[in-house]
Amino acid sequence: MQSYTVGTFPPQKKNLFLTLKTVNNLIKAHNDISEYISQNYPAPVSMAFNQVDLEPSGFLGEFVVRIVRYFANSYILLRTINHCDYIGVNYYFHHHLGILGFRKHSAHKHELTDRGWGIHPEGIEAVLMSLKNFGKPIYILENGIADSKDARREKIH
Repeated sequence: MQSYTVGTFPPQKKNLFLTLKTVNNLIKAHNDISEYISQNYPAPVSMAFNQVDLEPSGFLGEFVVRIVRYFANSYILLRTINHCDYIGVNYYFHHHLGILGFRKHSAHKHELTDRGWGIHPEGIEAVLMSLKNFGKPIYILENGIADSKDARREKIH
């Protein structure tokens, strides 16, 4: 989705129509193939859902968060959940949103990853709690921070 929404991945073009077309093709492909997989292979079927923790900031922030949360977290999930045996979660992002868009992480005192993303481990709890009402097992597939010096990762002794 980021290819056409923010233009950071190839083909680096911002286009809302192509975003929706790509997302809807992904949904159709998943729903179509999930039945075949379930009938022919003894393994649970799902997909990785990138989930973002969003907090309102400033005037009308809650309104903006509700809209963005729907498109960022729920749009694909709601259209594929009946074809999933579990919910696979990828969590990397926490953002503060207001009527004027994203707020800088420094204004909210978050440490930053090497990619400039805010570090907010509490966000994964909010994401997981928002998914519990689907009544499906939840597996965390990806989570982490960009840290080239490996200085911020919890060390297990």
